[in-house]
Amino acid sequence: MLFHSETTNGILPTNAFIRQSLGLNLFFLRIMKEHSFFLAAGFLPKDADCTQQALYFMNSFNALLTEAVVLGNGNVDLAVLCSGEVVTNMTLKAEQKTQGLSGVPLDTRLTAQEQRLVPAGEIVNPAIERNVQELNQKAIVLTRELVKFKTKILDGMLSCQLFTFNFPLLIVHIRREALLFIEQLELLQRRRAIDPGQEVFCQKVFWDLQMAEHAQLLPIC
Repeated sequence: MLFHSETTNGILPTNAFIRQSLGLNLFFLRIMKEHSFFLAAGFLPKDADCTQQALYFMNSFNALLTEAVVLGNGNVDLAVLCSGEVVTNMTLKAEQKTQGLSGVPLDTRLTAQEQRLVPAGEIVNPAIERNVQELNQKAIVLTRELVKFKTKILDGMLSCQLFTFNFPLLIVHIRREALLFIEQLELLQRRRAIDPGQEVFCQKVFWDLQMAEHAQLLPIC
């Protein structure tokens, strides 16, 4: 995921800041967009306002992801692009099928654009540093709003005031990922240097839990 190993006096230099910020955004902005779609697809007609709010988040994250893709071309590590974190060879087909089944329009052109991303060389373009900072900040603000929305949905479900086809465990699960995204972005914005060994441990613990919950949900999906 995110390793702050390239440091100067404990501060993340521009080259590493840009690479890591864009890699993180390409990974998590798509996840936030897809979470918003899951939420939108789960409400009843009487809760159309919730559906519209979820679609607002989906479209807003799509717009930020578009920015990340434009900035990321030639400025993201090859390892990130080859890892399957950004898109896989099944992403476009899955979106096309989902769009056909749900009737919700998805930006498949953006996915095709992601598939054509060019990796960075040794040095990225330092002129985009400010743009990357602004992207990070916009992502922080929007993701905080999404966390509040997910919390509102969870509270409504647990108090029997709101019905959705999504399970409470799923809402807890996707909210946890949003909180991690915010935490990682805020560290980058402060140019904080993190011990790579500790980071590996923390990331493993986090994602082991997330994958275990994926497995729990599979039998009922």
